[in-house]
Amino acid sequence: MTLDVGRAGTWRRTHPAEKVQKFGANLDPGSLLESADGAKWWSTAPIDRVVLRRSDGSGLEVRWDGIALPCVALWLDPGAYASSPVIAIEPALAPFDSLADAASAAAAPTVSRSHPLRWWIRLREIGAPASSSDSARPTGDANHWRATG
Repeated sequence: MTLDVGRAGTWRRTHPAEKVQKFGANLDPGSLLESADGAKWWSTAPIDRVVLRRSDGSGLEVRWDGIALPCVALWLDPGAYASSPVIAIEPALAPFDSLADAASAAAAPTVSRSHPLRWWIRLREIGAPASSSDSARPTGDANHWRATG
């Protein structure tokens, strides 16, 4: 499985709390997938898409409104906490786990009837090369995409 986030940026690990760390912009985002014990990573640079790809070329592209949701968290668990590997993509308003932390950093937007927040998210399945069999395609229903490769 490979991970493409479109641009380099600094990543900050926030979970588990005892393993908080920060990696510089020269980090290959794909190396985040090697978090063998499960981790939550926040981008500190604006990102508007994440692409997950299997070795056969199939994958999933997740795009979102990068103006309204400039940050993303990646939950990566190779099976340390879940019964099977999990990659969760969480576009967000600010790179914080807590509203109080976001407010302290003046990064928490105000929402009201006259000032709503709107955004969009798009999912696109990336098909395997023509020579691949159907068994190499993602499994799951419309609400789940399971990384099996």
